[in-house]
Amino acid sequence: MILMLEISTLLTMSIVLNLIFLIFLFILNFSEIKKVIRRIKKITWILVFLTFLLGFVLRMLTPHTHLVYIDESSNMEVGKNMLLYGKGQTCEYIDYRKQECDVYRKMVGVPLIYAISFFLFGVNNYVAINTSVIFGSLSIILMFLVGYFLFKKEEVGLYAALLLSIFPQYVLWSGSAETHTISIFFVLLMLFFFLLYFETNSLNMLGLALISLVYTLQTRAEYILLFPLLGIATFIWNKEWKNKIRNRKSWVFSAIFLLFFISFLYQFSRYYELNKRIAVEQFGKTSILDLETFRHNLTKYTTLLIKGVEYPVILNLFVIFGLFHFRKN
Repeated sequence: MILMLEISTLLTMSIVLNLIFLIFLFILNFSEIKKVIRRIKKITWILVFLTFLLGFVLRMLTPHTHLVYIDESSNMEVGKNMLLYGKGQTCEYIDYRKQECDVYRKMVGVPLIYAISFFLFGVNNYVAINTSVIFGSLSIILMFLVGYFLFKKEEVGLYAALLLSIFPQYVLWSGSAETHTISIFFVLLMLFFFLLYFETNSLNMLGLALISLVYTLQTRAEYILLFPLLGIATFIWNKEWKNKIRNRKSWVFSAIFLLFFISFLYQFSRYYELNKRIAVEQFGKTSILDLETFRHNLTKYTTLLIKGVEYPVILNLFVIFGLFHFRKN
């Protein structure tokens, strides 16, 4: 148990350093970022601000409550323990004087954001929820930037931002302390940095994108699936990636990325073991990486997509139309 607590301290130090590096590299690249986004018209920025305002008001008016009681309480407790004890841990309180703690078995990127909010505004449920509201609202601006830099059209970015601002499930989850909202913010931030790297071909921007990626992985474990997508995108949009390999600065950024990635892999292994234990106890399964599980999940979530259970079914039509338009052009 003592060893586990020491590991929780190291994991906390790792994720804190990851965030510090992310902020440092953002400041380092700020002039380059500002230069690129200056191309966007002022009237467009006014529309983006109005869209952001719409999304923020909707999120403030939506009832703020806990949607997943166990996960949300754990996220906030880990954030509190990070702030008070410097440990990414959850505890079982036996009485007023005794408690048993263990390293958190999920990702700690979002709890760290809650820890910062608790430091600024105090430890409170609604501090965490309002933090989620703010990040959910800021994601609208990032959605515009991703749409704009991906398609080079301001209209695309505006439509994308508008859809995200009024998207019912995203508005609903923004009023909770779950990890979904803040994790999506970091996914969009990471995509924005990668798109800027593809455009500027700057090594400093590459470093920012990589450090942003590894922090994003620490917000939700399933984001490890971003790796093949980003690999394909790099192969398509960055023809000079082979030349970057020979540059010493790229090796430095890669080494820093790997150090933080090792921390993620440890957390990921504990998360995998947690899910495996649940599979054994609840379903009598010995593995969660088999064809039976794959078929079950594929059937379940394909059905949800078709029926529109998790989001408005009309979005399926938008996807089909978008794919047709993309293929046509």
